[in-house]
Amino acid sequence: MNNLIYRSSSRHALAFVLACSAFSSTALAAPNSDSPTLATIEIDAPWDWVKLTSGEWLKGELTAMEKDSLEFDSDELGDETIDWESVAAIHTTKSVNVLLTNQKLYTGKLETVDGKLYIGDQGPFEIQDVMRVASTSKRELDRWSGKIGAGVNYRTGNVDQKDFNANASLLRRTARSSVRLSYIADVFYDEGEETSNEHRATGSWYIRRSERWFWQPVQFEFYSAPLQNISSQWTAGMGAGVYLIDNDDTSWTTSAGPGYMYTKYKEVPEGQDNTVDSGAFYLNTIYDQELTDYMDVSATYQLTATNDESGKYKHHGVVSLYIDLTDKLDLSMSAYWDRIKYPQADADGVLPEQDDFRYTVGVSYEF
Repeated sequence: MNNLIYRSSSRHALAFVLACSAFSSTALAAPNSDSPTLATIEIDAPWDWVKLTSGEWLKGELTAMEKDSLEFDSDELGDETIDWESVAAIHTTKSVNVLLTNQKLYTGKLETVDGKLYIGDQGPFEIQDVMRVASTSKRELDRWSGKIGAGVNYRTGNVDQKDFNANASLLRRTARSSVRLSYIADVFYDEGEETSNEHRATGSWYIRRSERWFWQPVQFEFYSAPLQNISSQWTAGMGAGVYLIDNDDTSWTTSAGPGYMYTKYKEVPEGQDNTVDSGAFYLNTIYDQELTDYMDVSATYQLTATNDESGKYKHHGVVSLYIDLTDKLDLSMSAYWDRIKYPQADADGVLPEQDDFRYTVGVSYEF
């Protein structure tokens, strides 16, 4: 009887030890829900994954990538610009176009293994050799991003007043090229009288030829400012440019080339033709810098040289500060400067001021 009790107790003790051992092994092997791995995340889900060096995983959509950083639309954090130094791993669910510094274009899903980049079944590639990543979507809308805004102006020069403006900027990106379009309008009436009526539309097509150089086959501008005696003015040109600075926080480009300008004046002295045209030469520079995680600054300047009848030298400069209010909404503050060396006199022989200044505060929505 005692032997039976002893054997039964031994079996129960052994079972308890084995159960504790199994529970302990299971607990040690159980993954931490806060630190998922490629084996536990939903790898076949319809979104992309980025793992940071801190161990955190972000899910969302890889929207673009240039050189040392990538733009990622996180489901939780919104639009984020992430330095490659902070990326431990990446997985895209859709194929993308990847342009390398040797100007070769590859297409496939992105994966990183031991700090190397794989594009589909091709690789490994060095991350620093990537110039640009763009969508392969067949939907044209997926290649575009932009900003729409409105603001209040304070103007000095030919007109001293306060008025309103509306503006829009669009960007179309592929792996090899980008198209930039912008438009700004100032229209205001005071007691039925037109006190402001100015429109400016610009467009540029950039084709990147190397890590530093780009080709600009199209550069155009339309400008209308009847109160400055310019009914309409068209400028078109082509040229080439260089990236003076191109890193995670700062981009500075400059470009130049020949062009053509056609101007129609609202009024001219009697006996003078109200339309003039001229060969032109333009010099353009664009500077963008990320000051903080929520604040950016940009500056643009363009000089257009023509004959005396078209104004000789035309200057246009803009400095803007953008502050994030939300993921999609920005507060913007801008200063504009426009100058014409030889403005055209009106029918009474009155010359407009050479300089116009405008200061703007507004909000803009990114999409």
